[in-house]
Amino acid sequence: MSDASVGSILVCRLSALGDVVLSQAVAAALAERYPQATRTFLSREPYGRILAGNPAVGELALWAGAGHPLPESVRARRWDVVCDLSGSGRSRRLLAAVSAGRVLRVRKQTWQRFAFVRLRRVGGARVSLEPAIDRLFTTVAPLGIERGGRVPFLAERDDSAADVVVVAPGAGRETKRWDEARFAEVAERLVASGKRVVVVAATHEREIAEAVVRDLDPRRAVLSLHDDPSGLPAIVRSAGVALTNDSGLMHVAEACGVPVVAIFGPTHPRLGFAPLRADSVVLHTGIECSPCDIHGPARCPKGHHRCMTEISVDRVLGEVERRVAQGAHLWPR
Repeated sequence: MSDASVGSILVCRLSALGDVVLSQAVAAALAERYPQATRTFLSREPYGRILAGNPAVGELALWAGAGHPLPESVRARRWDVVCDLSGSGRSRRLLAAVSAGRVLRVRKQTWQRFAFVRLRRVGGARVSLEPAIDRLFTTVAPLGIERGGRVPFLAERDDSAADVVVVAPGAGRETKRWDEARFAEVAERLVASGKRVVVVAATHEREIAEAVVRDLDPRRAVLSLHDDPSGLPAIVRSAGVALTNDSGLMHVAEACGVPVVAIFGPTHPRLGFAPLRADSVVLHTGIECSPCDIHGPARCPKGHHRCMTEISVDRVLGEVERRVAQGAHLWPR
């Protein structure tokens, strides 16, 4: 397919927040390769809002979810190229109604990830697993596009606020959340040492977030709740470091140039969603039963949750303070 023949491109990544953020890098590469093409990014409410106003994605089309049709702007035209970066049964069914000259679909290494999680004792630990962002770029390789070190970009970091620490205690599943009492202790010790703390969470995570901020000096700590992800970059970019679970906020922070201290428990960084920045760090116990699930189970299969409880406050605080002290140097983009 010649560059001149590509006049319209539809990129689809329905959910969740972190996956949408990672997909921005592919959208940016497509914009660079096909500057003449009409480009639309299709995502599900509210996740796609994180890309509102992002010039790399072109038009943003938001799907309202199950029971709703695709936006008219997606259904009404024929697309020269459709890039399905979700690669799910749902995205296949939705995109089946879209007229397309060529469909490129992500390969999710489902069997390799299953082997790594379930068959480690019989050789599954030796499977080759790509980072999620590399899997996304493999999707557009037939168009002659390579990753070449590209990372997602949402906003330029504000270097004037190096002493601000974003604390994000939420996660998509309860088992992926480090205990809020431990987050609260880290935040309290940061404030006591002169740092400023911003506790960020979705509105449905209010109880968790309020438990973290409750006993902190309001002059040094604030709570920021959100329903609309489009406001997150403006909050996160003004931080020296972000402390997160394995969650979408981890990817948002990195896409704003902010290094991350990320706590992984029932999931594993080798499954593809580890931080990308050289100055970010994953804290993971590496105990035998972790990972127990590709995305995190509803409850700990062993009943002890040691993958999280064995990550200490001192260890977490030390990694956060180290990055604040270093000034959290940026990579060149």
